[in-house]
Amino acid sequence: MQNLRAAVVFLYVILLAGCATGEHMTFSFKRPVPGKEWKIGYQQELKDQYFIVEYIPSDETLNNWTKMVTIQNFGLKTRGQPTAYSGKTPEELMSDLKEKMEKRCSNTVWNVIEHGQNDVLYEWRIENCSPEPDQHEVARIFDGKWNRFRVAYVSKVKKLPDEERAEWIDNLKKARIEE
Repeated sequence: MQNLRAAVVFLYVILLAGCATGEHMTFSFKRPVPGKEWKIGYQQELKDQYFIVEYIPSDETLNNWTKMVTIQNFGLKTRGQPTAYSGKTPEELMSDLKEKMEKRCSNTVWNVIEHGQNDVLYEWRIENCSPEPDQHEVARIFDGKWNRFRVAYVSKVKKLPDEERAEWIDNLKKARIEE
């Protein structure tokens, strides 16, 4: 199992803000299922402000996916000046996301797994919330000196299997900021 796991690890490095600040985030994750690869389903960049990339299994589409990995970078400072994303802590940003989700789905289940001064690891689940499909997401928001990063894994299931949930919690905890 360990050899198989080592063979299927995929490493992605965000360099958006790294070009201007020298700061980037590293994050690794394995294939969605054996024999499949990840592909970019969507990405957008607003220079020095915001970056998002969403990965989906290679045989799926953005309109019809079962699993997704999202990586976001919110610039906190541009040329030393605060941006629109720098006014809140990671936990406050998570609370805003929770409020929006609860408006969409009143029966949202939300759980903070861990939090620190500049870091929050959390999960949410929705089920029977038409038109939304059942989903379970594990995510982490954390700050660097110049950027705020959000990494998340979501699957269209009522509840992630315990082993898969634990694996993604571990993956998200290992995401690191480097200069």
